[in-house]
Amino acid sequence: MKHIITSYFVNSNDKEGKPFKTKEGKPFKKVVIKVAPDPSNPQPYDDKYLSNLSFNADDRCLAWQIGDEVDIKVEKNGEFWNFKVPSRLDMLEIEVKNLKQEVQSLKDFLLPTKENEAPQEDYEDLPDEF
Repeated sequence: MKHIITSYFVNSNDKEGKPFKTKEGKPFKKVVIKVAPDPSNPQPYDDKYLSNLSFNADDRCLAWQIGDEVDIKVEKNGEFWNFKVPSRLDMLEIEVKNLKQEVQSLKDFLLPTKENEAPQEDYEDLPDEF
């Protein structure tokens, strides 16, 4: 789902100033954002901070800025809200879903159904000559 970033910051250290590291000692950064609420589609995470852990220096979310429109998936984890940058596979799944909906809409529009099907004329009742 697309959102506009209203607040953005990246932390590489915890509250005590120690660098974030996994149990295996691999460093990571914590990315925290807020997104603009969409009045036409309110979400339970409107006005909440959303976080994500970044383990790669080239993660897309590390280059974001306030005002950027980003495509993210948001999930609640206990009392926290996390976001995930969709993978290429996630993006393809979304695109396939959208295309299926469009095809179905076209089918519904173009192909008659039993309810809106035009009555078949009985050609036996028509005169042989016009």
